Amino acid sequence: MKTLTTRFAPTPSGYLHVGNCITFAITWLMTRAVGGKIYLRIDDLDLERTRKQYVEDIFKTLEWLELDYDFGPSGVADFYKNFSQHHRIDIYTKYLNKLVEKNEVYACPCSRQEIRELSPSGKYPQTCRHLNIPLDTPETAWRIKLPLIEKRIQFNNYFEVQKLEIKTIADDFVVRQKNGLPAYHLASVVDDCMSPINFIFRGEDLFESTAAQIYLAEQIELNSFRENIFLHLPILTDSYGTKISKSVGAANLWKLERTEEERAFIFSRAAQWLNISTPHYHAREVLKAYQKKLFKA
Repeated sequence: MKTLTTRFAPTPSGYLHVGNCITFAITWLMTRAVGGKIYLRIDDLDLERTRKQYVEDIFKTLEWLELDYDFGPSGVADFYKNFSQHHRIDIYTKYLNKLVEKNEVYACPCSRQEIRELSPSGKYPQTCRHLNIPLDTPETAWRIKLPLIEKRIQFNNYFEVQKLEIKTIADDFVVRQKNGLPAYHLASVVDDCMSPINFIFRGEDLFESTAAQIYLAEQIELNSFRENIFLHLPILTDSYGTKISKSVGAANLWKLERTEEERAFIFSRAAQWLNISTPHYHAREVLKAYQKKLFKA
């Protein structure tokens, strides 16, 4: 069997929160338990929100959690010099051009506020799909044309093969930002296919993104993306049942001061999800408990 190879892929658009940490911990534990490899990839194409201090926070947090990785930047300076996504713009552009050649994209100047006014659900209502706005129009995003007919997406979910109808879960999502830079979905697919990734851990809230990215991968002829195994991890909620994320102020809700108590909480939640019991809450100790369960040592 192939070596399990996965990645940490944080976005430096805010400080990491406890939900990120638990996802990192589960990813690391499951990967290391079977001798797998981990890449560190930092998705920094969002110019408006990316900050150097958020990049620094990623390295500090991984060090605090005692989670190592096999490939990727050694620190902030190495990241900006050798690993930033901005070094790969030409590669992303090549795949954007594939979509243009196949007439699979259209220009859209709509703002988020305009979309919310037209569609309270936030789902893009294809306002610009048939307007034939030139692609080189300033301040326009490029959206992919999802099929108007039924199109079923199939992928290897960890527990079962998943089949989804693309139009029921996704809208015409953005593949190029208004500033001309590639958007998240396209860059993520390309990056995953450029490295020997074969297992992708992500939150349950990105379930729809998985289907959207598989469809996109087909259009840009990166069919190997479909062969990945995907594991969608449960979303951490607060005592009110609200998702803990940067978008709802998790940096304030969970003010990580990197204490022993906070690390113990993170690994206890990871251990709970993995259905193991351990009195220890350091990475290597939890890993031993998990391996003992897996291999009944």
